[in-house]
Amino acid sequence: MKKSLLCLAAVFAVALTLPAAVFASGIQSGAAVYTAELSEESDIWFPATEEILAEEAMITAAAASDPSIILDDENPSGAGAGFAPMTTTTNSIGASRYSSTSGNVSAYASFDRKATSASCTITLQEKYNGAWRNATGVPVKIYRKTITNSYSISAARTFTLVKGKVYRAKIRFVDTNSTGTYYKTRYTGSF
Repeated sequence: MKKSLLCLAAVFAVALTLPAAVFASGIQSGAAVYTAELSEESDIWFPATEEILAEEAMITAAAASDPSIILDDENPSGAGAGFAPMTTTTNSIGASRYSSTSGNVSAYASFDRKATSASCTITLQEKYNGAWRNATGVPVKIYRKTITNSYSISAARTFTLVKGKVYRAKIRFVDTNSTGTYYKTRYTGSF
């Protein structure tokens, strides 16, 4: 028991120092471009909780009056009445800082079967007093793309950034199908 707790503590210690290592290695002077990308071994999706559904609904409702939230709904041609499982075959995310005031975030997920509805929400976050919070002082903080009847979803957004601040993106995929609603949350490295 003690040995497994010690192993678990070591894994957590490595996981907690990884973002700091990525941050330290990514800082460059001038307008150099670097990319921080994380890939995840597991494609496990979780059933959406009331909290997740409420957060998604709040973003949708706030978009009507908040210009810093952009919703992009897409209905691909050839739409049919298919259903998707709660897993993906592929998912990847990435972030690139183009300059001190510009950066791009991209995300992609492909499904085993046709999804009836899927969304990808990209929330820009900034480092503040050693913790992450939603970005401030930028024109766009949240970008969401929604698709229907498709085998994949991809979303990308170039954000205007504040010089001198460190950012990352929180990316949430949500898949609604015949068996329920499922989600997967990912975070890019610092940029």
